[in-house]
Amino acid sequence: MNWSSVKNEFLNSTNSIEIFEKDNVTDKYNTIMEAIVNNTDSIVINKYLRLLGSGKSLYENIFSFNLEVERAFGEKNYIVAYDAFGGFFSTKGTIHYFAPDTLEWEDLEMNYNEFVKWVLSENLSGFYSSFLWDKSEDMLNNLKLGQGILIYPYLWAKECNINTAVKKLVPYKEILEINAEFYRSFSNSK
Repeated sequence: MNWSSVKNEFLNSTNSIEIFEKDNVTDKYNTIMEAIVNNTDSIVINKYLRLLGSGKSLYENIFSFNLEVERAFGEKNYIVAYDAFGGFFSTKGTIHYFAPDTLEWEDLEMNYNEFVKWVLSENLSGFYSSFLWDKSEDMLNNLKLGQGILIYPYLWAKECNINTAVKKLVPYKEILEINAEFYRSFSNSK
């Protein structure tokens, strides 16, 4: 596996891609994940999904971000990507998605390589269609590293209508802590 071919796959995607590449890249790796983590700070897809790399920021670094999620949720997960809405992608044998609209882990039944192909495909937009609203692009254009989009009523609430819900940019830590609190609360009540 080499970084140049992985990078070309990203650059040839029909999705909007921002690669925050390291200054000194190495081409040969055993896996796509190693190539991405070692050669990028992170990669942003369609402005709302971030693949974690080895950047200096908590919100780019795969190791630091995992510690933050573990602290908030009280459980270990190997998070490889997250979205602006409070969702995470974790490798648990296969890729699982922590869905902010259900506060549950969903098995996507794909491995990491298949996940990368999927995030580069047109299927990604369909997956996120219920999280996007008219003019969501305006807010996404203002989204900065370390921020997320807080939606109220929360995405998991029956009352949530994505088009009429209140939306604001907040520190990502706020969304993480809110989702973790409700996740633990709902898990304990089952």
